[in-house]
Amino acid sequence: MLGINDKGNSIFVKYRYGKGALYLMPSPQFFTNYNLINPEGADYAAKSLSYLSPGGNLIWDEFPSQGPQQEISKLRVLFKYPELQWAYYIGLFSLVTFILFEMKRRQRIIPVLDRLQNTTVEFVNVVGQVYYERKDHKNLADKKIAYVLEHIRSVYRLNTNLIDDEFIEALSNKTEIRISAIRSLMLLLQRYSEATKITDQQLIELNNNIENFYKKSR
Repeated sequence: MLGINDKGNSIFVKYRYGKGALYLMPSPQFFTNYNLINPEGADYAAKSLSYLSPGGNLIWDEFPSQGPQQEISKLRVLFKYPELQWAYYIGLFSLVTFILFEMKRRQRIIPVLDRLQNTTVEFVNVVGQVYYERKDHKNLADKKIAYVLEHIRSVYRLNTNLIDDEFIEALSNKTEIRISAIRSLMLLLQRYSEATKITDQQLIELNNNIENFYKKSR
């Protein structure tokens, strides 16, 4: 025993071990810089180190002062006991469930939108009804003829300035309608286009032939 405290307990012990010695000190803070700046601390450190054999090998071990290496996680206390561990899992599950339900309840209601109406069809019906009630069949027939020719130009990419056999054959191939039916329709369009007056029956005939062309064309 090399040193004792004021209560008479050993604080510096030497054990002989083989050719060397083992020095045990439970308070290595005596050798820190803070303690060495004090005269008493410096004197104590000098006296303690004077017991070491000069010229020998020195092995310094501070493991007892550091304490055992343990888990430093903040949750180590919760996972140490099964009860606290289950309480942690239940609390975590409850929190996630609460968040999911709150998200579902607070979602903004998506309004139901009414289906858009085909105003184009309504407009055409209104305009057609106006022309029909005014008995302006010639004007209405010219517009229907102009519309079907524009349809042929835009859809089938055919020039309608010259309606001849080559045009009729090309339109028949693109629409997959017989040449005789195409020829009859073109003659009807030409006849009513050149007419100065059109009766109710002729307007109905023209409309039926054009609608039949729309239905059969590919």
